[in-house]
Amino acid sequence: DIDFRNSADNRTLMSLREGGAVTLFHNNSAKLVTTTGGINVNGNTETDTLNVSGVSTFSSAVDINAGLDVDGQLDADELVVAGVATFSSLIDANNRLDVVGGANLDQLNVTGVSTFTGSVALDSGADIPAGSSLDFGTDFSITRINGENKARIQFTGSLFNFEIDDIDFRNSADNRTLMSLR
Repeated sequence: DIDFRNSADNRTLMSLREGGAVTLFHNNSAKLVTTTGGINVNGNTETDTLNVSGVSTFSSAVDINAGLDVDGQLDADELVVAGVATFSSLIDANNRLDVVGGANLDQLNVTGVSTFTGSVALDSGADIPAGSSLDFGTDFSITRINGENKARIQFTGSLFNFEIDDIDFRNSADNRTLMSLR
């Protein structure tokens, strides 16, 4: 075993153990220790470039002040984005996607029940598949009937059915198609 000490012989600078650890000290405090599995660093680590191959585990917050480029899969229990996030592919939200503010979507596919509070603008119309319904709060809904070219429109307290071939709901102000049933 070899220890490197300062000239006053009151501080260890480096410790070498035969068949064991190499320890580097700063101000008599161990900072870097070799182990059979790699190294342990005590304190902060600064690097200009960090390339990691394999799994990296972080036990507390990771603060990234520039961009983050994830080429593979990201499994995150919680992901908070404070600025702009751009996704060039699919976002698969299996539980809940909460968008506060606004969202401009070129395409939105929804399976199951979705609740929108506030206004929803359908500038290019809406397609209601057979067996599905559109509920507008507690007083109005449109349901497309399975296997038939029929729709049920229900108002609170009154129900009437009618058969349709094609129907367009249009905005009376600018004649935009809001919804089509075909």
